[in-house]
Amino acid sequence: MRILIITLLILISPLLKADEVVFSEGIESGYVLFEFDISKKGKPINIEVIEDHPKGVFVESALKALKKWSFKIRYKGGKAVEQKNMTYKMEFVLEE
Repeated sequence: MRILIITLLILISPLLKADEVVFSEGIESGYVLFEFDISKKGKPINIEVIEDHPKGVFVESALKALKKWSFKIRYKGGKAVEQKNMTYKMEFVLEE
């Protein structure tokens, strides 16, 4: 198994409105599992939702946030290279 360490430079947290149907239906937590690549410029690309729970509830907010993230650029032989097959599980929890 190969482990690759990536460095997140900019993190934008997903925003959810307090009055969204999610919370009125009693949903207090959930997650979205992504697979994506990191471009030569450090941006997430080729983003795919692998799994989410509850189905379809947090995907839109999570995608908006992930698309704004920036990662440390990886160099190989002095040239920037794409980083393939990254995964990230974004978790949502209602806080009081």
